[in-house]
Amino acid sequence: MVGNFGKGGKKLKFRVVDELRHHHSVKDLCKFLGVSRSGYYRYLSRKNKTDKDQALKERIHYIYGLRNKRYGYRRIQAELMRLYGLRVNHKKVLRIMQKLGIQSIIRRRRFDQNRYRRQSVEPPVLR
Repeated sequence: MVGNFGKGGKKLKFRVVDELRHHHSVKDLCKFLGVSRSGYYRYLSRKNKTDKDQALKERIHYIYGLRNKRYGYRRIQAELMRLYGLRVNHKKVLRIMQKLGIQSIIRRRRFDQNRYRRQSVEPPVLR
């Protein structure tokens, strides 16, 4: 069971330590699973923190849905400024969009068939 954690990695091992800490000592569990105690306590301190960007994530997701998934991070940044008056760095918007797993849909350009019909070809003027 110890070596078969798959892609869960250290977080999964820390969760196991968290579940079993009432039955066994944290020191023994960490040693058995091959993780450090300081890493476990760092995991505990981060686990209970609230996400400071939660409101921004909700607003980005709202704008993304409002614009039919067509807006990328640059346009969403401009919409945040226009709708909410929020000045957010474009890199932060991009990072949050990547964490949320959202990406703009790139529309196909339509070929204008009338463009060539509108141009009238005049004969060259010879003198």
